Amino acid sequence: MAKESKTKYAVLGILSRNSLSGYDIKKLVDSSISYFWNENFGHLYTVLRRMEQEDLVSRRVMHTSGRPDRSVFSITDKGREVLSDWLMREPEDPPTRIELLLQLFFAGLMPLAAVSEKIKNEKEKAEARLAAYEAIQDHITKHDTGREQGRVPFWLMTLSFGVHRERAAIAWCDETMETLTRLQAEKETGVIEP
Repeated sequence: MAKESKTKYAVLGILSRNSLSGYDIKKLVDSSISYFWNENFGHLYTVLRRMEQEDLVSRRVMHTSGRPDRSVFSITDKGREVLSDWLMREPEDPPTRIELLLQLFFAGLMPLAAVSEKIKNEKEKAEARLAAYEAIQDHITKHDTGREQGRVPFWLMTLSFGVHRERAAIAWCDETMETLTRLQAEKETGVIEP
């Protein structure tokens, strides 16, 4: 059985707040949920067309002077039902595909310096993501207008997951670098430590 695409649920969730064009949906994805859920334009428009055929969203064309027409999508009652049903389901376990760990598993075939560089780069990326999450968290707690809708605590929960994940990644990188340093010392001295 083919895996069900979850894009429609992300779109329904976004449209549960406001009616938006496909372009605006993509912008909102990029500025909010892209840290844990990413969508590309081509796939998004394909899904929106399919959702319209399934009566999960409605589309109205807005005419603007001197610019191309804009399609604005709204969630339908059926779409709200489908979103509600999905929200109550148990989430599927995501497939695990972490290229860095695959490379590390086979890193005995690489120079230790190259492995150390990969880990150093991974730590820098994790630190940058952590800083971005903390900045978003600060912005939401100080400025967000969604507070009256009761959504802010849930946004902060998703951010908290990212913060914890990046802190764990940074700690793992530090631990891994210590091990690599020890392995390099053993290689140079010929003395293997326990």
